[in-house]
Parts: sequence; C-alpha cells; structure tokens
Amino acid sequence: MMANKAAAPKHGSFRCLSYNILANKYAVGGWHNYCPAPALAWPYRWNLIKMQLSRPWDIVCLQEVEQQFFFDDLQPFMNSMGLQGWHYTKQEGRDAEGVAMFYNSSSFRCRASKQVCLADCLPNSGTTNSTDNLKDDGPSPPGTPDGLM
Repeated sequence: MMANKAAAPKHGSFRCLSYNILANKYAVGGWHNYCPAPALAWPYRWNLIKMQLSRPWDIVCLQEVEQQFFFDDLQPFMNSMGLQGWHYTKQEGRDAEGVAMFYNSSSFRCRASKQVCLADCLPNSGTTNSTDNLKDDGPSPPGTPDGLM
C-alpha cells in the first residue's frame, strides 16, 4: 500500500482515480459468495474505500455508487477534502446506484456538466443488447482473457 503523502504532481499534470466501489446491494445479494462475509460487510469496505479516497486526488470517478450513500456519506466525506462532485443514475429510489465524479475545487472549476448515458449513444440502443452493434476486432491478443480488450 502506498503512503498517503505523495509527491505533488508536476506542473500541468493531475492525479485521477477510477474505482468500482461495489454497491452494497450487490455485495449482500449473493453475487460474491466466494468472498468471506467480513470482507463484504459495509463498515469494513467503507473504511477501505475511505483510505483510498483520502489520497491527494484531483479527479475521482466512481462506479456502483448508491444514491443514498452518495448524499449521506460520500459527498460530505469528499467535500471535507476539497472535492466537489455529482451523482448520476438512470434509476430512481433509495438504493438506486450509478456513477459519481469529483474534482479538486482548488485545481479545477466546473464550467458545465451534462449527464450522458453511453448506452443511449450506441446505434440501435433500444435493442435488448446494444453491444451487438460494436465492432469486433477479432480475438484478444495472446495472454489476454477474451472480453477484456
């Protein structure tokens, strides 16, 4: 694990984190029964997530962020570190999950924001499998599991 104190980025550069935090509704839904139960417990995972988020990031992009968690815990935590952000979801309700993006307000300023669902931008996005329209470049390179490229 890296130390929390890292050298400042060079002039004109910035630090960015992209992380899937695993929405709690998926952690407790039996999808990850191969993991020890204590590792899936929310208090344990939230403490680990806070350790990662506490580093000096300039931009943070998070996936599987539940709406209630964003407003109750994540946004106040990130604001306390000088990061401002938004939560976007296509769902409604208390346990709706989506993505969150934060930026360091001392390094950046928001001039505009727009919510875009990439699946809606694909040709024939109303079909049951929008990825049918994506170009297949053939098999993955040797040593790369299929589906990761």
